[in-house]
Amino acid sequence: MNKKIVLILFVIFVLFNTNSHSKDINIGINFNGYSSSNILMNSTEIDDFISSISLDLNFSKKNFNFYLEGLSNMYKNNSEFNSFKLEPGFEYLKYLKGRNYLYLNLSYQVLNYKEYFTDFNYNGPIMQLGAKFYLKPTLLFKAGYNFQFRNYVNFSSFDFTNHTFFMELNKFYSSQTTIRVQSGINYRTYQHIKNYDEENNETGIINSLSVPNMYAMFRVSKGFGAKVGIFAEVELRKNFSGLTDAETLIQNSYVVYPYNDNYLWDGSRFSFSLKFIPFHEIAVSGTLSYYNKNYPGIFVMGEDGLVSEPEIERKDSLLQLGIKITKRINKLDLYLNSTIKDNTSNDQYFNYKSFALSIGIGYYF
Repeated sequence: MNKKIVLILFVIFVLFNTNSHSKDINIGINFNGYSSSNILMNSTEIDDFISSISLDLNFSKKNFNFYLEGLSNMYKNNSEFNSFKLEPGFEYLKYLKGRNYLYLNLSYQVLNYKEYFTDFNYNGPIMQLGAKFYLKPTLLFKAGYNFQFRNYVNFSSFDFTNHTFFMELNKFYSSQTTIRVQSGINYRTYQHIKNYDEENNETGIINSLSVPNMYAMFRVSKGFGAKVGIFAEVELRKNFSGLTDAETLIQNSYVVYPYNDNYLWDGSRFSFSLKFIPFHEIAVSGTLSYYNKNYPGIFVMGEDGLVSEPEIERKDSLLQLGIKITKRINKLDLYLNSTIKDNTSNDQYFNYKSFALSIGIGYYF
């Protein structure tokens, strides 16, 4: 089914582009081959090769951009994980005096898995609001608000609403140095968590469980001419409540590892990155990151899937290295990505190492 949908979208996009000579229409096609030694990021270490195809259609008129994005992932040995994602939406950019602007994006996402992951099929709207103001020629202020709602059609316990607000200040220096400070609030609410009551042999519902999270980031970046740049960044996160009493969500962490995102982890991150252009406009970048992550309300479990006694909250440390090589030739984008992860956890199920390599090509009409 996924292949048929992708083929239909591809034909529509090509016909649309062929029959229209307007420069307001842009089409992008991207093919990606992705090999991973650990597709689930846990101690099972299931490896596979994933083929991805994405299609982007954009129609721009004045301050508006209407778009349609489609993405299909196909697994060679684990076809039950095959998925298709579709997202129509529009962007609006309101230019103000100078280089200042206001930004609005509205879209609707639909994600469908083929078999095993059907509990994680979802749909829902996304809204992004943003503003950029130069307080001075060398002082840039940004602010934004993101909203997202997900409706998991086959497993309502996963339903959630996200609210994110951030503010950022950038200071530029003539020495090609930039200092960035960002702070924000992430607020996730699960509306329909269902937990099974073994004593009464019935299913109960917790109408609302909220997980507020605050974070702060500090970055220093430095350029050396036009071809070399580096940055160092530190991030701190604090959760004010966890997933206590949400057994349904906790148990499914063993299936999809859904807690490794901006709304639920608590701790710190340290990153260092180097980017340079050695020759022929080939860009090479590498980022090394170290995470200390706590998972409030999620306790270490034994091999039987039950919480171990005494109760100990899960804690991870992750060392991650990413390397990316890109080259643009006219309308053609070529890229090579590799990622190495070494995760250490007090929950043995999440002790793992992984290596992933992807090669891609993109073309824009």
